Amino acid sequence: MKPSVRVCLTPALISQHDCRSSIVVVIDVLRATTTICTALGLGASGVIPVESEAECRTYRNANCRIAGERGGEKLPGFDLGNSPLELLKHDWHNIRLALTTTNGTRALHASMPCRHLVVGAFANRTVLAGWLAAQQLPVVLHCAGWRCEPNWEDTWLAGELVARLLPTHEPGDDTALLALSIAGLDAATLRERLAATSHYQRLLRLGHAADLDYCLQADTQAVVPRFDGLLLTDVLNQPAV
Repeated sequence: MKPSVRVCLTPALISQHDCRSSIVVVIDVLRATTTICTALGLGASGVIPVESEAECRTYRNANCRIAGERGGEKLPGFDLGNSPLELLKHDWHNIRLALTTTNGTRALHASMPCRHLVVGAFANRTVLAGWLAAQQLPVVLHCAGWRCEPNWEDTWLAGELVARLLPTHEPGDDTALLALSIAGLDAATLRERLAATSHYQRLLRLGHAADLDYCLQADTQAVVPRFDGLLLTDVLNQPAV
């Protein structure tokens, strides 16, 4: 019997899922999980996801930069916002990133306890799907959404991951089938509907058009960020346990 793959459309519903025995994949395409994948892909030694602005500030030191946003806007006094493209301007060798965001970092902490906790974005779609398939464990795709409501882009990616896991996993709920049906739309329709969404339009108004384009590019980072309760590191560059 195949293990299940389920989809949770918003952190408000994550308590309804069996996370303890599952791999939970947190998805926040615009932009937290894309930023996390990019940081690790650029060589950062780890990413610390933090729920509060005040706590995030405590991590700033010579070996750790702080990044954060609320409502899509960079937090005052932070080194960086929640922009994957900003990361490209810096050297990340032996540097960590502490990150706090409106939705994504909160969804990570809300997913615990679980068997494994990893991060998904279009940026790591293929390597993530391959890693998930190889684990042969139940999967919960946890969409960060927007302020506890579902959003289009996270559901779209969840559907694409369900599709890629069909050889090894069974859709475990109607939400997985719903996400799968969205991912089955043609590319032009997907982009057209995404462009009409509130989150996309919000980031566009704030001047993040380049980030939007980058976050929708597939397979730019060959990493699978895994969270141990404090730090996200790339499981593909760790010794097997």
